[in-house]
Amino acid sequence: WELVREQALKASAGASPFANRGARARGHTYSASIMSKAVGLVLFANSSFRGAARSLQILCAEAAEGCPSLWSIRNWVLRLGLYELERPKPASGDWALILDHTLQLGPHKALLVLGVKLGDLDRAHFALEHQDVRVLGLEICEQSNGRKVLETLENIKEQVGEPRLLVSDAG
Repeated sequence: WELVREQALKASAGASPFANRGARARGHTYSASIMSKAVGLVLFANSSFRGAARSLQILCAEAAEGCPSLWSIRNWVLRLGLYELERPKPASGDWALILDHTLQLGPHKALLVLGVKLGDLDRAHFALEHQDVRVLGLEICEQSNGRKVLETLENIKEQVGEPRLLVSDAG
């Protein structure tokens, strides 16, 4: 997100001071600080979207009308998730891939491929944590077969290199 200083903003009559405080992302109403706090409440404090919106209203009571809604917070979290899926992953020869079919909705299943660097796993004394893994692939399939899995793994191999280890439940 490109940040714009408050001085570059046009002063608008009747606007909430909460919405214009500090640097804000270009094209957004809320400051980068508020966006970061809202997303942090969801991702790190395990708050719901509604709970994060309400928490911001309580913590900033003087500007409660200028707080982001649960839908704004949801959109920011979804954008971060999309970024995580699409951002380039570092090519390395020490990836371990964890793959599984999960989240069946009607005829559709999600093939999820997580990656962990074996060096990071060793430093963590083989206790894998959420921060240690990266989403390397997410494919929605109607048919779960070996050809689709192989195709997905080939695409991931092009991005990050040859994995050293594959972990699957063979299901």
